[in-house]
Amino acid sequence: MYAAAKAGVATLTIACAIELAELGVRVNAVAPVARSRISEAVAGDLMKSVERGFDRMDPANVAAVVAFLASPLCRFTGRIFGGAGDDVTVFDGWTVSHHLDNAEQRWTVKGLADALADVPLQQRVIEQAMKGMEPKLAPSDGVLDTLEKESM
Repeated sequence: MYAAAKAGVATLTIACAIELAELGVRVNAVAPVARSRISEAVAGDLMKSVERGFDRMDPANVAAVVAFLASPLCRFTGRIFGGAGDDVTVFDGWTVSHHLDNAEQRWTVKGLADALADVPLQQRVIEQAMKGMEPKLAPSDGVLDTLEKESM
């Protein structure tokens, strides 16, 4: 549910940016990684305060991102900005990875299955990591393995 809610916020951000542009309104969203009551309950050790040095999970680290987005210096709209410690991540919303056409004919289920046969089951994604970015495949091998076992 958490991931679905985040996707909804991201999509709403993109849609509102389009709809409100003619009014001169910019719409962006923030995806913070920071200490909160919820994150402490879920990832306790990771979210602990540090006694010395830079505290990556301090919510104040995200304040500059929020202030920038609210300032006249922000030229962006329809974007999601991640903040984790001193890392800022810019997400690129929905993108197209493949295109198929059927010569102005309706697709059949079999025709579509055949046309999609060479499209990989996984997509290469780059996720915001605790420091920097991390390349991954989505869905994970574990998800695909589970689906394969369930279909047997």
